[in-house]
Order: sequence, then structure tokens, then C-alpha cells
Amino acid sequence: MGRPEKPITTPNRSLGRLAIWLRSHRRQAGLSYQQLAERTVYSSVTLSRATTGEKIPRLPVVEAFARACGGNVAHARELWREARWEEHRTSEVVRTRPPKLSAVKDPEDMIAALQYLYYRSGAMPIEEIERRAGGGGLLPHTTLHRMVLGQTMLQLEQLVAFLNVCDVHEQERGAWLKAWTRAWRRRESEKEMRVPARPAPNDLPLYDPRHIEEALNPPLIEQLLEPVRSLRKEVSGLWQRKDRSEIEFEAAS
Repeated sequence: MGRPEKPITTPNRSLGRLAIWLRSHRRQAGLSYQQLAERTVYSSVTLSRATTGEKIPRLPVVEAFARACGGNVAHARELWREARWEEHRTSEVVRTRPPKLSAVKDPEDMIAALQYLYYRSGAMPIEEIERRAGGGGLLPHTTLHRMVLGQTMLQLEQLVAFLNVCDVHEQERGAWLKAWTRAWRRRESEKEMRVPARPAPNDLPLYDPRHIEEALNPPLIEQLLEPVRSLRKEVSGLWQRKDRSEIEFEAAS
């Protein structure tokens, strides 16, 4: 018979409920921590610490613990999320609730909603979210990091993957997709407004003829003006020969 477990004392009431749930399921399964360790990839020390209430255990540890005891893994995950939420809900980022999904209309609203969902779902480590999304670059680390910081919204495929990781209920996903569509349309329309339109033929700038040479490519203008300059030289030469002929005629007279 093992030593009696210490009483659970923690200001985080949700963490206390998680620790009690884990302890009760271990007792119901009739397993020691060593026997639990043999059914998981974690040590008996790690599994024992998960039930002390001193610190929120990692989610994979909680899931493995519940699975080894034959408990409801989804319920264990929900208890873990509640404990993490109680730890984070007083932070500056989530102190103000975002608009309801039905009121989301632009990227800023959508980013705020995604941030809130991230923390409400337990603020899972980004690496863990990336792994649970299936890898393959579907939810890149950099994109998730920027989303958490409030710097970007997710693309549609990324949103669906994120909702899956956060265990968002099926009946709520329609509202998320509609909100995303409104925000994305606003984002695209604002991008189009910022891009200057290509000038129509009638709107092409008019150049002062005195500066036409500056408006053209120097090699090109040289080619265009060369015949004109040659003709100018030829005409000038003709006039010079004419002047010399008249002078010689007058001298002979």
C-alpha cells in the first residue's frame, strides 16, 4: 500500500477539480503510479505530480493518465482547459471580451475572436497545436505566433484546423465560418482600395514638349533624333555652300 496522498491546496479551483478527477479515476482503476507508468510513456513521478494541484500538468500527460485509467479523455481535456483558462483569464489580452461572432465584420474583430478562443481553449503551446493539426505546414508555427500576438488572421483551411484542435462544437462552426467570410471580404476590399488603379489611355500624363527628351529613354531618343540632326546638318551645309557661291559671284563682278 502506497503512502497517502497530500491534500490538494490550490487557489485555482479548476486545477483542483482536475487533480481530484485524476486521483479518483486512478483509485477506481486500482492502479499504482508505477502501473500507470507502464501503460503510458511517462514516469510514475510525472504522473504523480499531475495530481498534486501544485502546477497544471501538460495536456498530453493528462490525456495519457485518463486513457490508462479508462477514463473519458475528452472530459479530462475539458478539465485541463478550464484550469488553464482560470490561470490566463485575468491577463491583459483576454480581459476584454471580443465581439460576438455574429458582430464580427473586419480582420480586427476576427483576430480578437481568435485570440480569445486560443486562451479559452487552454492557451496550448504553439508546438502542440501545430502537432495536433497534423503537421505538413497546415498551421505553421510563425502564423500561429503572429495570430496569438494579434498580428494576423488565419486563412480558411487554417481556421478549420484551429477549430478542430480547440474542440469547437460542430454547431458553433457555422458561425465561425460566416464571421471569417465577412472579415476576409473586408480585408480583400481594403487591399484593393490601397492598390492604385492602372491609368486609362486618356489618363496618361502629358509631357511638356520642351522636356520630351527627358521623358524618353536616352538611347531611344538618340535614335529618333539622329535623322533630324543629319537633315539639319545637310540643310546647314547647303546654305553655307549657297552663301559662298553668292560671295564668289559678287567678287567676280
